[in-house]
Order: sequence, then structure tokens, then C-alpha cells
Amino acid sequence: MTAGTVVVRGHALVPGEPDQLEVALTVSAVEDSAASALTAAARLSGELVAVLSELAVPDRARSTSGLTVREEFERIEGRWARRGYRASNQVVVRLHEPDRIGRLMSESVARARARVDGPRWRFKPDNPARAEACRQAAADARRKAEAYAGALGLRLGNVLKVAEPATDHDSEAGLAPALLRDAPGPTDMQVRAGHLDVEATVEVTFALEPGSASDG
Repeated sequence: MTAGTVVVRGHALVPGEPDQLEVALTVSAVEDSAASALTAAARLSGELVAVLSELAVPDRARSTSGLTVREEFERIEGRWARRGYRASNQVVVRLHEPDRIGRLMSESVARARARVDGPRWRFKPDNPARAEACRQAAADARRKAEAYAGALGLRLGNVLKVAEPATDHDSEAGLAPALLRDAPGPTDMQVRAGHLDVEATVEVTFALEPGSASDG
């Protein structure tokens, strides 16, 4: 017989050493017609792909949004005026070693007129710090539940449900700006990882049983 349930959230921050470098490269072109904008953006995308191939970035390390096109407007003297059409494509590159990042960024800008977002360090899914953060979050949830149960004169029962709630940090979880060291030129850029924590949050539902823990 249960005396009810208690739902608690456990949270943990675990420091770790990031093992993946991420940079987003976006090419775009504005033209009078959608067709010409797509043609221009496709040419720039091809140049970007050539840069990636020359630097031996494997296909599995790239994720591409695909070409998109939309109308482009600008505000002139208080009114919106159509400039034409903007076609764009974004390629996100994830590297395990930072030695090519300087040349990748500089040549993408010079040859494909790419806009660069990053680089940022992140944790790979199998990084041990991720599992440790989950373990500590679960332990934190149990500690909280035991405190609630004891204060109410009850005992903590079985786990009934476990869930990972969405948080505002999900889109940026495991990301930190890369720190760039001074170098003679952009192709010689050196990158080192900054401080980075893995955050984990878990929501656990426990059964509550009559009697306090000290009764056992």
C-alpha cells in the first residue's frame, strides 16, 4: 500500500574535456530572381564542398541544411522594399582535431564567401562526462526525494517513472566558444578548449510508503 508519490528533479554539472570542435559555415547569395539566387548559392556551395574535400573532412563530419530561398527585404526611409531573393545553405562541420580549423575558416570565407559561426567545443555523445552527469543527477533526485519523505514521516518506495525534461539550455548543451591563440596568420590559427561543463537534469517519480526510514 502506498501513501502517494513524490516527483523530484535532479540536477548535475560535471566538468570534462571536450572532444569535438564544431563550426557552422553559411553561404548565401541575393539576386533579382529566385532561380538566379539558387544558381549563385549552388556555385558557392560547390566551392565550399571543394574546400572541405581538399582538407579531407569526411562526409560523416558534415551536416548540410540544403539550399533554401526566400524574399529579401530592406527598410528604406521608413518603408520595406524588396531587394530580391536570398538563397542560402549551411554546412555544420564537426572535427575531432583542431589542426585544420584555421585553414577551413579562412578558405571558406575567401573562396565561398561563407559566414562563419564558431568555432565551438562540444562533447561527443559517448564522452564519459555525459554519463557521469546523468549518474549524479539521478543521485541528486534520490537525495531530494528522501528528504521530502523523511520530513513527511514516510519511506521512499520504488521508482515509478524517469524522464529527461526539456530545458532552455538543450540547444546549447555541451557547447563552449573555442579560444583562439595568437598566430602569424589565419591558416596557422591554433585552437584550444576552454572550460566546459556537461549539464544533466532528470525528473523521477517515487512511490511513498507509510512509516519513516528509521522504522525499517
